[in-house]
Amino acid sequence: MSAGISSSDIVGQWSLSFADIDFINSKPAATRLGLASQLKFFSARGFFADDGTLIPNDAVEYLAEQIGVRADELSSYDFGGRTARRRHDTKVRDLSGFWKHSKNLAAEGVRFGRAFVGNCATGNLPLILK
Repeated sequence: MSAGISSSDIVGQWSLSFADIDFINSKPAATRLGLASQLKFFSARGFFADDGTLIPNDAVEYLAEQIGVRADELSSYDFGGRTARRRHDTKVRDLSGFWKHSKNLAAEGVRFGRAFVGNCATGNLPLILK
């Protein structure tokens, strides 16, 4: 795991909300620290950790303390496994308000863009843009 970080960075980037703790504690005990790590890593970095070495030791210890597990439990979390890649990543994105990119989502964006440009050309702008 990576080098230490300042205590203010730990608190600012790695603190779990009560809702986060409730969500994490609803999952099997063996995956809780890994899920908490992915949740906060994604929140701080905007992508998911491929393995535990990307999570700072100090952050792992702080997360473990918040959810009541031992910090060494992270070593048993399979960052590349099905649970981490499919289930946890999806739940973390949902909690964070992000969508996974898909062809349907891209097509919807293109349709919106074309409609917006068409409305601009005819002068039918949304009130906020006038």
